Amino acid sequence: MPRRQPVVQVVGNLISNGDHAAAAARATEVVLTWLRDKQNLKLPSQAYAGESFDLDASEGQPLAVARFRDFWAMRLDRLDAEVPGRIWRTEASVGHNSDSALVGVRLTVIDTAKSIRIPTSVPRVVFDLIEAPGIVEYGVRLSAKPSEVLTDADAAELLRLLLDSSRTRPAVLVATTSGASEEEVDDMALRLAGVGHVFRVHEKAIDWLNLKLGNEFAISQRGLRTFNPRFDPKLDEISEHPPATYDWIGRRFGSLRNFVWMLVERFARNTVAGQATDAGMPSVDQVKALTVESRLAALAKQGHRSEREALLEEQNALLEKSVKEKIQEYDYASKCVVDVEDERDRFRAQLAATKQRVFALEEKLGESGTQVEIPENFDNLNEWVLEYFPGRIQMLGRALRAAKKSAYEDKPLVYRCLAKLGREYVDARREGLPVEGIFETLGVQLERTGSRAHLSQWEEEYFFPHRNQSEFLEWHIKKGTGHSDITTLRVYFYYDEEDGMVVVGHLTDHLTNAMT
Repeated sequence: MPRRQPVVQVVGNLISNGDHAAAAARATEVVLTWLRDKQNLKLPSQAYAGESFDLDASEGQPLAVARFRDFWAMRLDRLDAEVPGRIWRTEASVGHNSDSALVGVRLTVIDTAKSIRIPTSVPRVVFDLIEAPGIVEYGVRLSAKPSEVLTDADAAELLRLLLDSSRTRPAVLVATTSGASEEEVDDMALRLAGVGHVFRVHEKAIDWLNLKLGNEFAISQRGLRTFNPRFDPKLDEISEHPPATYDWIGRRFGSLRNFVWMLVERFARNTVAGQATDAGMPSVDQVKALTVESRLAALAKQGHRSEREALLEEQNALLEKSVKEKIQEYDYASKCVVDVEDERDRFRAQLAATKQRVFALEEKLGESGTQVEIPENFDNLNEWVLEYFPGRIQMLGRALRAAKKSAYEDKPLVYRCLAKLGREYVDARREGLPVEGIFETLGVQLERTGSRAHLSQWEEEYFFPHRNQSEFLEWHIKKGTGHSDITTLRVYFYYDEEDGMVVVGHLTDHLTNAMT
């Protein structure tokens, strides 16, 4: 059975200026023009009258168009020029009501060549629709050109978008001083049109944004940063919204253009992941089914039995086709899960072998490798952890943010506790040895945090997402029994058995509990 894999889907509101029917008609015209001029199809007169029609597969490009009242849908199948048996299916839907006009475009691949990589791109018709009549989502017009961010006011508007919980598309912020040429950024915006937003941010605006975002989510003057949807600087980890310098992109990908191909694939995948791909845009078959249902209802009242029976057969055929396509999607998705799990297991095996070599090298390094500098403040806490304890301690963003606000007076003691965690504690856990007494020389205690069930009422404080599940900060280092943030110390953490490392989730004050 061939696989049926959605590649990209773009759905949005048409810019209508109050005339939703006119906007829908303009969008339909754009799609028909794309079929005629870009796909070289000779369209019948019914096409321009807005009616349903079909073209056969004699040219290798079967086309079906269906209309039902204010819904219009198109499906075009095109044979791949290089991969035998592969079909590219482009679908477009347009509809309107008294409140709005909407458009959707979906690209799907259908083939049996399951081992051949599928190239990803956004269909050109999406760019045409973005140009006119235009598509807007969450108050932002989609664009095939980079948006310029020059002033503090521009930066404030951009920050509003980044923090908007309704935003569904990633935003790529490129510094004008990054080294990327205007042509490269223009090309990025063109290829990400419909699936992402691209902003060219000028130096002054970056300074303003960085003051608001803080060091963890700062934008480098020498690079760019991707802010994924549902961005929350108070809860998110740094890695969820990755930065990249122009020099690193050149070393890692060879060119910015190659890096953008990676973004296109990732952004496109997000548009078809975790949702029904027909959500928001009815297919040709669904529109045909609505037409059949309407005619059946009318015939039932009129008593035309023979025509009604023929329509029922057509309805059954449409349902069978829909079920078959869903089975193909399910079978392909199941295979993807198996493939990903196999790949994950292979990487885990490689990682385990690499870790063993690292552990052996650490043992050979001996005490000379345990001498660490003890700072007097938390200004460069994360850099300190990365320098001395890579692969042994991971600082969650919430822990770094808490450290910046810490009023605890003995900050060197916190560093000494972390050093014990990263070296002696991790060594003991990796080797299955007792951990009691490790911290006694520092005058602090190691204890369990408390009941997981009881503390779940403060889930946002004691739990964190890790490998697609929620983990509990089950341990903490403590000093003092009072509640003075100046003299009382707490370091909450979780030990990851699989990676053999400590994940620090909070320091240096108390988290909420029944006593506080």
